[in-house]
Amino acid sequence: MIVGVHGATDAVIIHASQAKILAMKEKDLDKDREEWLAEKLAAFEKWADEVDPADLRPAPLESIGVIAKWINQFEEVNEALARAVADARSRGLSWSQIGEILGVSGQEARQKYGTRVPAQAPS
Repeated sequence: MIVGVHGATDAVIIHASQAKILAMKEKDLDKDREEWLAEKLAAFEKWADEVDPADLRPAPLESIGVIAKWINQFEEVNEALARAVADARSRGLSWSQIGEILGVSGQEARQKYGTRVPAQAPS
């Protein structure tokens, strides 16, 4: 979050993910992601309504930029990982095998990536 204080009582609050949330809302998001984003936005709005402007301090912009860069890279990696999982499924790997590679159970792998991976035709 980037917080700037202007005067004794006026505060300008810019949440780094708000712009991203609004842009993402325009895309076709899956229902779970959309619900998660709505919950995060509601929590932020509640905080913004209750925060005391005297408690706000400027955030170092360089640090915010670094965080934003890593968030973007994290999202790119997650998308690449989802494509790799889809490829592994199309080549016959089971959810158990994929889960083992990811360090989770097969069920957890299927729950996370199953909606993003086309169903495998029986052999």
